[in-house]
Amino acid sequence: MDGGTVDDTLTFDLRLKGFTGSSYTSPDVTLGTAYDLSADWDSVYDATTNPVPTPLQHFGPGGDIDNNQSFQLSIENIFFDQGEGDGWAATFDGFSAISKYGTDNTTYYFGTTAAESIFMTGDGDAGFSGPVDVLTVTATANGNRFRDLDFAFTTAIPEPGTYALLPGLTGLAFVMARRGRS
Repeated sequence: MDGGTVDDTLTFDLRLKGFTGSSYTSPDVTLGTAYDLSADWDSVYDATTNPVPTPLQHFGPGGDIDNNQSFQLSIENIFFDQGEGDGWAATFDGFSAISKYGTDNTTYYFGTTAAESIFMTGDGDAGFSGPVDVLTVTATANGNRFRDLDFAFTTAIPEPGTYALLPGLTGLAFVMARRGRS
């Protein structure tokens, strides 16, 4: 990632939570009951024909979200190993886009506090204002599918801490004090 000669490694967890019975009272969304997403894995897992569980390709309870259902995405456990060992760090810049497929002429809410209301007439980019650290989507109709998620990380050399600057500043003050007395 940094163009160096040693491979870099970036790992993270994408966490998906599902909710049923969510509600909207302007301008906030109240998330409903947590939905056990493991049931969605069981429906596509078969020890004989599919020994490795295959996730559904869409976010939400049952692989989509219906009226008054929500899903929430977050990035956790970020680990960046800059191969050359120069102390680079990685930060999550947020979710910037997601695409919707399915029910047309539907309002979707993005976020929970002061949720952004977006009326969509077709498939494609959901167009929420982002980037956001936690992406929450709530639907007002059945048959909604979301996928094609965009998000970004920044890798950079960390800024020196204040304490790392103190020895240099102290030395500079000492040199200037000596020059003033000469």
